[in-house]
Amino acid sequence: MSQSKTLHHPLRSTARAAQFLLACPLVLPIGWANAVTLSDEPLGSAGITSVTVKPNIAMVLDDSGSMEWDYMPNGGNSNTLCYGNKLYNTIAYDPTYTYKPPYKPNGSVPAGDPYQDNLPRYPMASFTNAKTDGFGVVSGTVNLSTSPPFSYTYTSNNKQYTQKYYYSNYTATSGSGISCPSKNPNNSYAAIISDANIVAPVFVGLTAKQNYANWYSYYRTRINMMKSSTGEAFSTLSDNYRVGLFYLHTANNPVKIADFDPTQRDLWFTRLYGSTVNGGTPLREALSKVGRMYAGKGPTNYGDPVQYSCQRNYTILSTDGYWNGNGSQDLNGNAIKDQDGNAPRPFLDTHKQADTLADTAYYYYATDLRTSALNNCQNTINGITYADLCTNNVKAGSAKDKNDQQHMTTFTLGLGVNGTIVYNSKYEGETDDKSLTQYIDILNGTANWAAITDWNCNNNCPAQVDDLWHAAVNGRGTYFSASSPAAVEAGLTSALKDADADPGAAAAVATSNLELVSGGNNMVYLARYRTVKWDGDILALPIDSMSGAVSGTHTWSAQSALDKQVANAAPGDGRNIYFYNSATKQLASFTYTNLDADGKGALFTNACPSSGAPLTQCATLSATQKTAANNGDNLVNYLRGQSTYEADTNTINPLYREREHILGDIANAMPVYVQKAPFSYEKFDLSYAGFKSDKSTRSGTVYAAANDGMLHAIDASDGTERWAYVPSAVMPNMRLLSDTDYQHRYFVDGSPTVADVCSSPSSGGGSPSVCDSKSAWHTVLIGGLDKGGCGYYALDITSPTAPKALWEFKHEKLGYSFSDPIVTRRKDGKWVAIFSSGYNNVPSNPACGNANADGRGYVFVVDAMTGALLDTIATNEGTTAQPSNLGRLNAWVDDAALNTADAIYGADMLGNVWRFDFDDNFGASGKEAFKLATLSNASGTRQPVTNKVELAVVGKHRVVFVGTGSLLNTNDLSNTEIQSIYALKDDLKASTGLGNPRSNTTIKPRTLANATSGTVSIRTVSGASMDWSIDNGWYIDLSAGERINVDMQLQYNMLNVASNVPEANACNSGGYSWLYFINFETGKNFTTATDDMLGMRLTNNALTAGIKMVKTESEKTVTIVSDTRGEVEGMGTPSAGGGGGLTSTRRTMWREIQD
Repeated sequence: MSQSKTLHHPLRSTARAAQFLLACPLVLPIGWANAVTLSDEPLGSAGITSVTVKPNIAMVLDDSGSMEWDYMPNGGNSNTLCYGNKLYNTIAYDPTYTYKPPYKPNGSVPAGDPYQDNLPRYPMASFTNAKTDGFGVVSGTVNLSTSPPFSYTYTSNNKQYTQKYYYSNYTATSGSGISCPSKNPNNSYAAIISDANIVAPVFVGLTAKQNYANWYSYYRTRINMMKSSTGEAFSTLSDNYRVGLFYLHTANNPVKIADFDPTQRDLWFTRLYGSTVNGGTPLREALSKVGRMYAGKGPTNYGDPVQYSCQRNYTILSTDGYWNGNGSQDLNGNAIKDQDGNAPRPFLDTHKQADTLADTAYYYYATDLRTSALNNCQNTINGITYADLCTNNVKAGSAKDKNDQQHMTTFTLGLGVNGTIVYNSKYEGETDDKSLTQYIDILNGTANWAAITDWNCNNNCPAQVDDLWHAAVNGRGTYFSASSPAAVEAGLTSALKDADADPGAAAAVATSNLELVSGGNNMVYLARYRTVKWDGDILALPIDSMSGAVSGTHTWSAQSALDKQVANAAPGDGRNIYFYNSATKQLASFTYTNLDADGKGALFTNACPSSGAPLTQCATLSATQKTAANNGDNLVNYLRGQSTYEADTNTINPLYREREHILGDIANAMPVYVQKAPFSYEKFDLSYAGFKSDKSTRSGTVYAAANDGMLHAIDASDGTERWAYVPSAVMPNMRLLSDTDYQHRYFVDGSPTVADVCSSPSSGGGSPSVCDSKSAWHTVLIGGLDKGGCGYYALDITSPTAPKALWEFKHEKLGYSFSDPIVTRRKDGKWVAIFSSGYNNVPSNPACGNANADGRGYVFVVDAMTGALLDTIATNEGTTAQPSNLGRLNAWVDDAALNTADAIYGADMLGNVWRFDFDDNFGASGKEAFKLATLSNASGTRQPVTNKVELAVVGKHRVVFVGTGSLLNTNDLSNTEIQSIYALKDDLKASTGLGNPRSNTTIKPRTLANATSGTVSIRTVSGASMDWSIDNGWYIDLSAGERINVDMQLQYNMLNVASNVPEANACNSGGYSWLYFINFETGKNFTTATDDMLGMRLTNNALTAGIKMVKTESEKTVTIVSDTRGEVEGMGTPSAGGGGGLTSTRRTMWREIQD
């Protein structure tokens, strides 16, 4: 048997040398064309689906003939003075309302942005050349200055006169409602408004005549008001929703439901604004068509939008309120019977009428729309098949929408016309007014829904308006009035917010020890996050030193400790938060005064700008509140955790988003535990011995990067925060954390690296060089941001309570900083930090703003103490159209006690495996990238690498271990391309690489086979024997859909590999995992393995987030697995090396193995 040894890795996380870090981010993510897509939310965690399951929204537009009318309600007399009054004709001009040109995705922001929302819109209408229909469906123009739209006829002195006017001011007498009894202009009830007297609402930059012209062109008819109001409500919906457009009649082509991306938005709004009107108002038929669509039984041109069993399906039915025409159909094509005649209030129809609109909504809410009997448990959309649609696991959308069967939730949208029940936009929480018939009366039983008496209504049928409202109640949605577009938008947003995922947990863990000893500090530090609220926590959990079992009871919570810390310091925060002062090159307190002095103050002011992108809440804040929200001190204090202006029930001026907890979510970043100086550099450098002795009693600290924009230093003894640091690169977006409609994004999301480095190595020419003194040794922390930004930062954390600034790094070739930094020593003794160009280093990446980025892979070598760029090494792979996405790196270090690396290894998403000669140690003079291999599967498809390669010596041969595959976005979930595990020999003298390993006969294939061991599903392996003197490696092809997207672990001659298999159903914890224990010398199982097991399927029904090997006090090797539910489990491993436990000659190396 050939001898092998595990490579002594450099300090990719030197504090991870003594500290165990588990779990690498599984949560990689969603974004642009021509670049790797990266989501702004974690994927695949406990309680969270591995896919963003977007709600389906079917907007049903009333395109009946009555929608062309310019009055509401029905029965209005156009030959009256009252016809032009808002109280008599609810769509007449209202001088108190601001009529905006409708939102238009490909339009332009009006000159001067008079509406202060920076939205593209249709052109401002012209008062002297106003379009009859601003949407262009009907042609024609009118000069409003000479042709007012309203007129009435009256008789005076036995002579008939016609008077034209723009609108009328009319105030009804007490108790007269909206009646308009007089046509006589001399009557005090009405007044003619002439051109010169048109009034507009007080609004900066908007003239009275302009407002009137906008009303005339875009709001004067029912259909145009509905188009404008609906467009305004949908203007802010993002592609977090799937949206379609449907009609009552077939004259207009529907828009099938799809992601509301720019293409869909353009099509959706084009069809909305281009809709024509004709015919009756068959709302019941239209609603049942959409309900049947959600069951996969609708009209062919509607499609079937359902992707997941847990997906929520909504319908918004808009109308002028009076339905008629064809009735409804159930899933079998029959008329819908009475559904609510025996239902509880407020659903109850005491008249027990069948086939009402309310019955239709009730049926499609209460009926299971996906069952095996209906043969609709599978659906194919754009070539992607979605299976298992019949599982009843729809999550509650709101307190009233708790049906876990596949169903339709119905919202209805009217034009502000009352039926027999007086409408209140807050009807679900209204108080009882005994003088009115209200919804609360329906709820309490003092009133009932009106009976339908005219089943083919053509004019003024208030019962149909009630039925529209009743349909929303039965459909567990909300009834809205389109006379207030802002109310529609706010109500819809509130309703859909309940569709967000439930709180969950899953992140990385760190431990204080890799060798567990009785009485020692054996602790796991588990990072968590919670969706929707987007807060986080770190829990300290004890580990049993004998078994490796992790306790379920924490000794402290960082979340609770920080909440208490800030509460005790109120109205302040009692925190030490720092940022890098670019002028002084030192840390400064994170206050607005200091930020402003360093030129960063503008990033924290003008949360509600007059132009640009204000926070969501700015639209509802008063002028005084906006002034307070724009104050930099207020926002920075909020970000520090102060709650003075936080939006909760205890504040007078709720300016900023409410937080239940202060600590932000910790998603992809692995915490790092730091205490003693853990390395063995004293073997070559006695000065380190003094440093090591001095730091032997250093207090333990957990460093955690969080998406509140800060790196947190947490006291490992009790969970209190020592201090926090805000990297400059995340500051431009931090104001978004205060948005009341905050949508998650990443900030400080990269795992930090901690290392001990010497700031002044001896220049005496010795080999190896030594440090001048123990005081020249420093503990440094270097971190990236992952999707949070495009840069790196470095701090001196030698003292856990007094950090010092070192540097911040940006570069024109740098993308998202996904490369966990390596800290190592060059052969000249200089300590350097090394990291890659990361993901999406292309000009089209707006986060980086690097116009000169070219998509190629780069390795940057910087001075570890100063950040000065020493070398840049480029690969010849990657373009702006297809970037290489070179990510995590590893370094070859022969002796960990010296930590001098002679090469850097890494792989990219184009399947290239690289050796970087960063110190001019190989081949011709110079520092270059050498392509060791290009990985493709048997079908010729390149295999992406998104994790770190592992390195080891087998006999006398250098071997690189690579696992392929990605889990970056929803498209990856359905990707069944074959991925692989490779062992590749690096012959340092070769002038060319290995090419495609499977085309190289010296690289031996291994074949997996499924088997069982008791009740456990296992895999065995077969393949030819290995002779490393002539063979160049081995490879194992995984099963379809299986991939390696978390870091492998290598110890002695065992390669520990976790693979993930996402399931097509996105409604559980994401899928399942296999755990492999590979003898890396042979690519096969260990002889000690039970039933020849190479790998086992984990039974936790979740994806694996990370793995780590530790040694217990009983000399047992345990693999600790963390999964996407936030659970941690220790699992025994086969004996490595063909013997028993770990030998004494290897123990000293245990701490030196890096993750």
